[in-house]
Amino acid sequence: MTSKVLAKIKELQNLEGNAKCTDCDSEDVSWAVINHGFFVCVQCAGAHRHIGVEYSQVRSTELDVGCWDEKLFTEFRIKGNKLARKKFEKHVPAYFMTPRECPNPLVRKYWIETKYVAKQFENEAGKVLMPEQAMLGWLMKCNDAGRWQKRYCVAYRNKLMYFKESSQSLPTGTIELAQATVTIPDRELGGGRNNKAPPCERYRFNISSGGRVYTFAPETLEGLFKWIHVIRRSSLFYGESKNVPRSLPQVNEAKGTYAQISKKAQKEGQLGKQGGSFMSWKQRWCVLSSNTLYYFKSTGPPKPGDNSAGSIPIVLCDVADGAGKIKKPNAFCLITTTRTFFFQAPSSMAKTEWIGSLKKSAAAVIEQIGSEVDFSKFK
Repeated sequence: MTSKVLAKIKELQNLEGNAKCTDCDSEDVSWAVINHGFFVCVQCAGAHRHIGVEYSQVRSTELDVGCWDEKLFTEFRIKGNKLARKKFEKHVPAYFMTPRECPNPLVRKYWIETKYVAKQFENEAGKVLMPEQAMLGWLMKCNDAGRWQKRYCVAYRNKLMYFKESSQSLPTGTIELAQATVTIPDRELGGGRNNKAPPCERYRFNISSGGRVYTFAPETLEGLFKWIHVIRRSSLFYGESKNVPRSLPQVNEAKGTYAQISKKAQKEGQLGKQGGSFMSWKQRWCVLSSNTLYYFKSTGPPKPGDNSAGSIPIVLCDVADGAGKIKKPNAFCLITTTRTFFFQAPSSMAKTEWIGSLKKSAAAVIEQIGSEVDFSKFK
Protein backbone atom coordinates (compact mmCIF):
# COMPACT_ATOMS: atom_id res chain seq x y z
CA MET A 1 0.00 0.00 0.00
CA THR A 2 2.78 2.46 1.00
CA SER A 3 4.73 1.77 -2.18
CA LYS A 4 1.64 2.50 -4.31
CA VAL A 5 1.07 5.81 -2.54
CA LEU A 6 4.72 6.79 -2.97
CA ALA A 7 4.55 5.88 -6.66
CA LYS A 8 1.45 8.09 -7.13
CA ILE A 9 3.16 10.98 -5.32
CA LYS A 10 6.18 10.53 -7.62
CA GLU A 11 3.88 10.73 -10.64
CA LEU A 12 2.51 14.04 -9.34
CA GLN A 13 6.01 15.39 -8.76
CA ASN A 14 6.92 14.55 -12.35
CA LEU A 15 4.02 16.51 -13.81
CA GLU A 16 4.86 19.71 -15.67
CA GLY A 17 5.72 22.53 -13.25
CA ASN A 18 5.98 20.30 -10.17
CA ALA A 19 9.67 19.40 -10.42
CA LYS A 20 10.80 22.53 -8.55
CA CYS A 21 9.75 24.03 -5.24
CA THR A 22 6.81 26.40 -5.67
CA ASP A 23 8.42 29.12 -3.55
CA CYS A 24 12.15 29.04 -4.29
CA ASP A 25 12.71 26.82 -7.38
CA SER A 26 14.83 24.31 -5.49
CA GLU A 27 14.84 20.87 -7.11
CA ASP A 28 13.86 19.40 -3.76
CA VAL A 29 10.07 18.79 -3.74
CA SER A 30 9.97 16.36 -0.83
CA TRP A 31 7.23 18.22 1.05
CA ALA A 32 3.63 19.04 0.17
CA VAL A 33 1.31 21.85 1.25
CA ILE A 34 -1.85 19.77 1.16
CA ASN A 35 -4.45 22.51 1.66
CA HIS A 36 -3.14 24.37 -1.41
CA GLY A 37 -2.11 21.41 -3.56
CA PHE A 38 1.55 22.06 -4.34
CA PHE A 39 5.07 20.82 -3.52
CA VAL A 40 7.89 22.62 -1.70
CA CYS A 41 11.43 21.97 -0.47
CA VAL A 42 12.35 21.18 3.12
CA GLN A 43 13.47 24.78 3.84
CA CYS A 44 10.24 26.31 2.52
CA ALA A 45 8.24 23.62 4.31
CA GLY A 46 9.70 24.92 7.57
CA ALA A 47 8.61 28.46 6.72
CA HIS A 48 5.11 27.21 5.86
CA ARG A 49 4.91 25.35 9.15
CA HIS A 50 5.91 28.56 10.94
CA ILE A 51 2.93 30.56 9.62
CA GLY A 52 0.46 28.04 11.10
CA VAL A 53 -2.00 25.38 9.97
CA GLU A 54 -4.73 27.95 9.33
CA TYR A 55 -2.64 29.05 6.32
CA SER A 56 -0.53 26.03 5.37
CA GLN A 57 -0.78 22.35 6.22
CA VAL A 58 2.55 20.70 5.48
CA ARG A 59 3.23 16.99 5.04
CA SER A 60 6.28 14.97 4.08
CA THR A 61 5.89 13.15 0.77
CA GLU A 62 8.08 10.34 2.10
CA LEU A 63 6.89 9.86 5.68
CA ASP A 64 3.32 11.15 5.94
CA VAL A 65 1.82 8.76 3.42
CA GLY A 66 -1.27 8.12 5.57
CA CYS A 67 -2.88 11.42 4.63
CA TRP A 68 -2.86 10.70 0.92
CA ASP A 69 -6.22 9.49 -0.38
CA GLU A 70 -7.79 9.65 -3.83
CA LYS A 71 -9.42 13.02 -3.07
CA LEU A 72 -6.05 14.56 -2.25
CA PHE A 73 -4.41 13.04 -5.32
CA THR A 74 -7.18 14.52 -7.48
CA GLU A 75 -6.71 17.96 -5.87
CA PHE A 76 -2.98 17.90 -6.60
CA ARG A 77 -3.65 16.90 -10.23
CA ILE A 78 -6.02 19.86 -10.61
CA LYS A 79 -3.82 22.39 -8.80
CA GLY A 80 -0.06 21.82 -8.65
CA ASN A 81 2.91 24.19 -8.44
CA LYS A 82 2.29 26.00 -11.71
CA LEU A 83 -1.27 27.01 -10.82
CA ALA A 84 -0.18 27.99 -7.29
CA ARG A 85 2.41 30.41 -8.69
CA LYS A 86 -0.16 31.85 -11.06
CA LYS A 87 -2.54 32.46 -8.15
CA PHE A 88 -0.24 33.57 -5.32
CA GLU A 89 2.34 35.41 -7.45
CA LYS A 90 0.08 37.10 -9.97
CA HIS A 91 1.25 40.62 -9.15
CA VAL A 92 4.70 40.29 -7.57
CA PRO A 93 6.50 43.65 -7.95
CA ALA A 94 9.95 43.49 -9.53
CA TYR A 95 11.54 45.14 -6.48
CA PHE A 96 10.39 42.39 -4.07
CA MET A 97 13.28 40.20 -2.90
CA THR A 98 12.48 36.49 -3.17
CA PRO A 99 14.30 33.27 -2.16
CA ARG A 100 14.79 32.48 -5.85
CA GLU A 101 17.46 35.20 -6.00
CA CYS A 102 18.49 35.18 -2.32
CA PRO A 103 18.05 31.89 -0.39
CA ASN A 104 18.49 33.63 2.95
CA PRO A 105 16.09 32.29 5.63
CA LEU A 106 14.88 35.83 6.41
CA VAL A 107 13.93 36.34 2.76
CA ARG A 108 12.21 32.95 2.63
CA LYS A 109 10.23 33.69 5.80
CA TYR A 110 9.11 37.14 4.67
CA TRP A 111 8.26 35.90 1.16
CA ILE A 112 6.06 33.05 2.38
CA GLU A 113 4.30 35.19 5.01
CA THR A 114 3.61 37.87 2.40
CA LYS A 115 2.33 35.34 -0.15
CA TYR A 116 0.12 33.13 1.98
CA VAL A 117 -0.81 35.16 5.08
CA ALA A 118 -1.09 38.68 3.68
CA LYS A 119 -1.89 37.35 0.17
CA GLN A 120 -0.37 40.56 -1.07
CA PHE A 121 0.29 39.45 -4.65
CA GLU A 122 -3.14 38.08 -5.57
CA ASN A 123 -4.43 41.58 -6.29
CA GLU A 124 -2.73 44.51 -7.98
CA ALA A 125 -0.45 45.91 -5.28
CA GLY A 126 2.68 46.83 -7.22
CA LYS A 127 1.64 50.33 -8.30
CA VAL A 128 3.63 53.15 -6.71
CA LEU A 129 3.46 56.86 -7.45
CA MET A 130 6.99 57.86 -8.45
CA PRO A 131 8.81 59.83 -7.22
CA GLU A 132 7.64 58.50 -3.89
CA GLN A 133 7.91 60.16 -0.52
CA ALA A 134 11.24 60.09 1.29
CA MET A 135 11.89 57.19 3.64
CA LEU A 136 13.52 58.35 6.87
CA GLY A 137 14.95 56.56 9.88
CA TRP A 138 17.90 55.38 11.93
CA LEU A 139 20.08 52.55 10.66
CA MET A 140 23.33 51.05 11.87
CA LYS A 141 26.11 51.50 9.32
CA CYS A 142 29.32 49.47 9.26
CA ASN A 143 32.35 51.63 8.46
CA ASP A 144 35.50 50.54 6.60
CA ALA A 145 37.13 49.49 9.88
CA GLY A 146 34.26 47.12 10.66
CA ARG A 147 32.75 49.28 13.41
CA TRP A 148 29.01 49.84 13.59
CA GLN A 149 27.82 53.44 13.85
CA LYS A 150 24.30 54.81 14.16
CA ARG A 151 23.30 56.95 11.19
CA TYR A 152 20.13 58.81 10.25
CA CYS A 153 19.25 57.76 6.72
CA VAL A 154 17.10 59.37 4.06
CA ALA A 155 16.17 57.48 0.90
CA TYR A 156 14.77 59.98 -1.57
CA ARG A 157 14.43 59.59 -5.32
CA ASN A 158 17.77 58.31 -6.69
CA LYS A 159 19.85 58.93 -3.56
CA LEU A 160 20.40 57.46 -0.11
CA MET A 161 21.89 60.04 2.26
CA TYR A 162 23.20 59.28 5.72
CA PHE A 163 23.78 61.74 8.55
CA LYS A 164 25.51 61.57 11.93
CA GLU A 165 22.56 63.41 13.45
CA SER A 166 18.95 63.72 12.29
CA SER A 167 19.25 67.51 12.68
CA GLN A 168 22.09 67.83 10.12
CA SER A 169 21.35 69.79 6.98
CA LEU A 170 24.18 68.36 4.88
CA PRO A 171 24.70 64.58 4.65
CA THR A 172 27.84 62.84 5.85
CA GLY A 173 27.65 60.66 2.74
CA THR A 174 25.47 60.02 -0.29
CA ILE A 175 24.90 56.79 -2.23
CA GLU A 176 23.69 56.83 -5.84
CA LEU A 177 20.80 54.36 -6.09
CA ALA A 178 20.23 54.25 -9.85
CA GLN A 179 21.34 50.73 -10.84
CA ALA A 180 22.52 49.97 -7.29
CA THR A 181 22.19 46.35 -6.16
CA VAL A 182 20.99 45.22 -2.73
CA THR A 183 21.96 41.89 -1.20
CA ILE A 184 21.80 40.12 2.15
CA PRO A 185 25.08 38.40 3.09
CA ASP A 186 24.89 34.61 2.75
CA ARG A 187 26.28 34.04 6.23
CA GLU A 188 23.24 35.68 7.85
CA LEU A 189 21.16 32.85 9.26
CA GLY A 190 18.25 34.79 10.73
CA GLY A 191 17.10 31.89 12.83
CA GLY A 192 18.06 29.36 15.48
CA ARG A 193 20.92 30.51 17.70
CA ASN A 194 21.24 33.68 15.60
CA ASN A 195 17.86 34.88 16.94
CA LYS A 196 19.73 36.25 19.98
CA ALA A 197 22.34 38.07 17.90
CA PRO A 198 22.14 41.89 17.84
CA PRO A 199 20.09 43.41 14.99
CA CYS A 200 23.22 44.63 13.19
CA GLU A 201 24.27 40.98 12.81
CA ARG A 202 20.81 39.56 12.05
CA TYR A 203 19.36 42.18 9.71
CA ARG A 204 22.33 43.52 7.79
CA PHE A 205 22.14 44.23 4.08
CA ASN A 206 24.62 45.49 1.49
CA ILE A 207 24.24 48.20 -1.15
CA SER A 208 26.69 48.01 -4.07
CA SER A 209 27.04 51.31 -5.91
CA GLY A 210 29.83 53.13 -7.70
CA GLY A 211 32.37 50.39 -7.04
CA ARG A 212 31.78 50.43 -3.25
CA VAL A 213 29.80 48.23 -0.89
CA TYR A 214 27.91 49.87 1.98
CA THR A 215 26.57 47.78 4.86
CA PHE A 216 23.53 48.83 6.89
CA ALA A 217 21.22 47.18 9.42
CA PRO A 218 17.80 48.17 10.81
CA GLU A 219 16.46 46.99 14.16
CA THR A 220 13.62 44.81 12.86
CA LEU A 221 12.80 42.29 10.14
CA GLU A 222 10.01 44.53 8.87
CA GLY A 223 12.45 47.44 8.67
CA LEU A 224 14.92 45.29 6.74
CA PHE A 225 12.52 44.71 3.87
CA LYS A 226 11.08 48.23 3.90
CA TRP A 227 14.55 49.64 3.31
CA ILE A 228 15.56 46.95 0.82
CA HIS A 229 12.41 47.43 -1.23
CA VAL A 230 12.48 51.24 -1.31
CA ILE A 231 16.11 51.09 -2.49
CA ARG A 232 15.31 48.49 -5.14
CA ARG A 233 12.35 50.54 -6.38
CA SER A 234 14.65 53.51 -6.77
CA SER A 235 17.28 51.40 -8.52
CA LEU A 236 14.77 49.98 -10.99
CA PHE A 237 12.99 53.25 -11.69
CA TYR A 238 15.96 55.60 -11.94
CA GLY A 239 18.11 52.92 -13.56
CA GLU A 240 16.14 53.64 -16.72
CA SER A 241 17.51 56.80 -18.34
CA LYS A 242 14.03 58.03 -19.30
CA ASN A 243 13.17 58.36 -15.59
CA VAL A 244 16.26 60.33 -14.58
CA PRO A 245 15.12 63.89 -13.87
CA ARG A 246 16.52 66.33 -16.37
CA SER A 247 16.56 70.12 -16.59
CA LEU A 248 14.96 70.62 -13.19
CA PRO A 249 15.38 74.00 -11.50
CA GLN A 250 18.15 73.99 -8.92
CA VAL A 251 18.42 75.38 -5.40
CA ASN A 252 19.13 79.14 -5.48
CA GLU A 253 18.69 79.26 -9.26
CA ALA A 254 15.46 81.26 -9.18
CA LYS A 255 15.89 84.90 -8.13
CA GLY A 256 13.85 88.04 -8.01
CA THR A 257 12.78 91.01 -5.99
CA TYR A 258 10.17 90.85 -3.28
CA ALA A 259 7.80 92.88 -5.47
CA GLN A 260 8.11 90.36 -8.32
CA ILE A 261 7.90 87.24 -6.15
CA SER A 262 5.07 88.35 -3.86
CA LYS A 263 2.71 88.95 -6.79
CA LYS A 264 2.03 85.21 -6.98
CA ALA A 265 2.53 84.41 -3.29
CA GLN A 266 0.81 81.24 -2.11
CA LYS A 267 1.94 81.89 1.46
CA GLU A 268 4.47 84.11 3.24
CA GLY A 269 5.70 84.86 6.73
CA GLN A 270 8.57 84.88 9.20
CA LEU A 271 10.43 81.60 9.77
CA GLY A 272 13.61 80.50 11.45
CA LYS A 273 15.99 78.76 9.02
CA GLN A 274 18.95 76.51 9.84
CA GLY A 275 22.14 77.04 7.86
CA GLY A 276 24.02 74.32 6.02
CA SER A 277 27.60 73.75 7.14
CA PHE A 278 27.44 75.81 10.34
CA MET A 279 23.84 74.86 11.24
CA SER A 280 23.21 78.25 12.87
CA TRP A 281 19.65 79.57 13.02
CA LYS A 282 18.63 82.90 11.52
CA GLN A 283 15.32 84.62 10.94
CA ARG A 284 14.19 84.79 7.32
CA TRP A 285 11.11 86.17 5.60
CA CYS A 286 9.83 83.30 3.45
CA VAL A 287 7.56 83.44 0.43
CA LEU A 288 6.04 80.40 -1.29
CA SER A 289 5.43 81.59 -4.84
CA SER A 290 4.99 79.70 -8.14
CA ASN A 291 5.88 76.42 -6.36
CA THR A 292 9.22 77.80 -5.14
CA LEU A 293 10.10 78.77 -1.58
CA TYR A 294 12.08 82.03 -1.54
CA TYR A 295 13.71 83.46 1.56
CA PHE A 296 14.90 86.99 2.31
CA LYS A 297 17.39 88.34 4.88
CA SER A 298 14.65 90.34 6.53
CA THR A 299 12.81 90.46 9.82
CA GLY A 300 9.33 91.39 8.68
CA PRO A 301 8.20 91.94 5.08
CA PRO A 302 11.10 93.00 2.79
CA LYS A 303 11.15 96.20 0.78
CA PRO A 304 9.75 95.88 -2.77
CA GLY A 305 13.21 96.10 -4.33
CA ASP A 306 14.93 93.64 -1.97
CA ASN A 307 16.38 90.58 -3.72
CA SER A 308 15.81 87.07 -2.42
CA ALA A 309 18.74 85.48 -0.56
CA GLY A 310 17.91 82.00 -1.83
CA SER A 311 15.25 79.75 -3.33
CA ILE A 312 14.17 76.12 -3.05
CA PRO A 313 12.15 74.67 -5.95
CA ILE A 314 9.36 72.49 -4.53
CA VAL A 315 9.77 70.12 -7.50
CA LEU A 316 12.95 68.89 -5.77
CA CYS A 317 11.39 68.45 -2.35
CA ASP A 318 9.53 66.18 0.00
CA VAL A 319 7.86 67.95 2.92
CA ALA A 320 8.17 66.45 6.41
CA ASP A 321 7.45 67.32 10.02
CA GLY A 322 10.55 68.20 12.02
CA ALA A 323 9.36 66.44 15.18
CA GLY A 324 11.80 63.72 16.21
CA LYS A 325 14.46 65.06 13.84
CA ILE A 326 15.45 68.33 15.45
CA LYS A 327 15.15 69.72 18.97
CA LYS A 328 13.18 72.78 17.97
CA PRO A 329 9.45 73.27 18.55
CA ASN A 330 7.23 73.82 15.51
CA ALA A 331 9.95 72.70 13.07
CA PHE A 332 9.46 71.24 9.62
CA CYS A 333 11.81 70.37 6.77
CA LEU A 334 12.17 70.24 3.02
CA ILE A 335 14.10 67.17 1.85
CA THR A 336 16.08 67.22 -1.39
CA THR A 337 18.64 64.77 -2.79
CA THR A 338 21.52 66.99 -1.66
CA ARG A 339 20.38 68.61 1.57
CA THR A 340 17.64 68.85 4.18
CA PHE A 341 16.38 72.39 4.84
CA PHE A 342 15.05 72.94 8.37
CA PHE A 343 12.60 75.71 9.24
CA GLN A 344 10.93 76.78 12.47
CA ALA A 345 7.49 78.36 12.54
CA PRO A 346 6.53 80.86 15.29
CA SER A 347 3.64 78.66 16.50
CA SER A 348 2.12 75.22 16.08
CA MET A 349 -0.72 76.73 14.04
CA ALA A 350 1.75 78.48 11.74
CA LYS A 351 3.69 75.22 11.36
CA THR A 352 0.52 73.36 10.35
CA GLU A 353 -0.35 76.06 7.83
CA TRP A 354 3.13 76.07 6.31
CA ILE A 355 3.27 72.27 6.01
CA GLY A 356 -0.21 72.28 4.46
CA SER A 357 0.71 74.93 1.89
CA LEU A 358 4.01 73.26 1.02
CA LYS A 359 2.41 69.81 0.67
CA LYS A 360 -0.31 71.26 -1.53
CA SER A 361 2.37 72.82 -3.72
CA ALA A 362 4.34 69.54 -3.81
CA ALA A 363 1.21 67.57 -4.74
CA ALA A 364 0.53 69.93 -7.64
CA VAL A 365 4.08 69.47 -8.90
CA ILE A 366 3.98 65.66 -8.56
CA GLU A 367 0.70 65.63 -10.48
CA GLN A 368 2.58 67.21 -13.36
CA ILE A 369 5.85 65.26 -13.27
CA GLY A 370 4.92 62.07 -11.38
CA SER A 371 3.80 58.76 -12.79
CA GLU A 372 2.10 55.70 -11.34
CA VAL A 373 4.41 52.76 -11.96
CA ASP A 374 3.21 49.16 -11.91
CA PHE A 375 6.30 47.35 -10.67
CA SER A 376 4.66 43.96 -11.20
CA LYS A 377 5.00 44.65 -14.95
CA PHE A 378 8.32 46.42 -14.70
CA LYS A 379 10.99 45.07 -17.01
